[in-house]
Amino acid sequence: MGSERLTVRAAALEDCEAIWGWRNHEAVRAASFDQGAIALEDHARWYRAALADPDRALLVAELDAIPAACVRFDRTTHGARVSIFADPARIGCGLGTPALRAAEGWLRDAWPDVENIVAEIRKENVRSRRAFEKAGYCGADGRFVRRLKEEGMSQSISIAGRRIGPDEKPYVIAELSGNHMGR
Repeated sequence: MGSERLTVRAAALEDCEAIWGWRNHEAVRAASFDQGAIALEDHARWYRAALADPDRALLVAELDAIPAACVRFDRTTHGARVSIFADPARIGCGLGTPALRAAEGWLRDAWPDVENIVAEIRKENVRSRRAFEKAGYCGADGRFVRRLKEEGMSQSISIAGRRIGPDEKPYVIAELSGNHMGR
């Protein structure tokens, strides 16, 4: 990826055929758990249902307003499952990590209750594993997790006029006591 501007947006009905073409490309299928080709009419039926499902989000990552990748989130009990694939012309161009990070920003705004994101990745899919690791996911054996909210602190609070919490920068409170007479 060069100096292109990356954005994410909700997928639209007009994206159906392009996403189908990407998903059916040999390189994308080889990295997928389901490696079979999908008929356009089957994909279109699934796609329309996916757009209407409030517990599924289909996003399109764009480089300079040109569609370049598809990111899907499926809501789970306390989180979301993520899936990503790129326009085959963009595979190997470093798009995965920035697209994941941008999609995560969308997810935080749209589904603020999500505590973690889980990715299931084939062991052979080294390129995807590296992209997820660079995006802050941890894991092994094909299961990678990105924690959005740390356990024990699910909301921000204010101390001494500063916000602290799961989405805030760390803040250290220290006290210098006069009882030690400068020692």
